[in-house]
Amino acid sequence: MMSTSIYHGAQPISMARYSTRICDPAHSYNASPEEMEERTLSRKTGKAFLPFSQAELESLSPQARGRLTLDQVNTEYRLLWEYFVRKNPRSESALASAIVGLKPGKFGENLLRCLRALGVLTVDSRNNVVWLRK
Repeated sequence: MMSTSIYHGAQPISMARYSTRICDPAHSYNASPEEMEERTLSRKTGKAFLPFSQAELESLSPQARGRLTLDQVNTEYRLLWEYFVRKNPRSESALASAIVGLKPGKFGENLLRCLRALGVLTVDSRNNVVWLRK
């Protein structure tokens, strides 16, 4: 019987972090520029959560995208969408640290830079996340 861990010296190393993740094919299609523009417009005005596609993420510059994956962007975007659309629909901005679940540090900065480049939010001079509705 094969074990799911390997030994490195005396310490077992879990293979969970080495496993490959299967991407959802619904989010990995190639969208045309017109379809991407339509998705951006419906994302700002609609009441339904619309995740980003791989084509939208790859359309960003490497500096704006950083090392973020599509799953990371969509997971954190869902947190922000839940905060601004469902929980606080009248709120236009919030301090990034006040949004429960949003990761702090360099990851959070990279994520906010990526979402700003995708056109769903901006960050003002007081470090408030400003949701762009229209």
